[in-house]
Amino acid sequence: MELDQCYIVFLRKGPNWTAEESPELNSLQEKHLEHLTKMVLSGKMAVAGPLETHSPSDLRGICIYFSQAFKSIDELKTLVEQDPMVQIEHFMPEYFTWYFPKGRMSFGPASL
Repeated sequence: MELDQCYIVFLRKGPNWTAEESPELNSLQEKHLEHLTKMVLSGKMAVAGPLETHSPSDLRGICIYFSQAFKSIDELKTLVEQDPMVQIEHFMPEYFTWYFPKGRMSFGPASL
């Protein structure tokens, strides 16, 4: 069976995660969204968004990247680590390569 692949990045609560709002955190959240938008517009990411958990979890969001847009997983990690919310450890990324049957999934125009 032929397989396609993409990279999935889960964003988990980091050691500096807080649910409390502040002007600084609101500004960083805007920069986080700008970073994600840049990834979409550059054709590197298919989709991203927050997760609502229905069981105990520290998962906060998911990003699906086109694996063919990167030379290696290390290149993806370098890009993800430029996210302001990752830099301050509000979010901690967890990386996966997802394999699925070729032709079973297609991504339309990229979006957030």
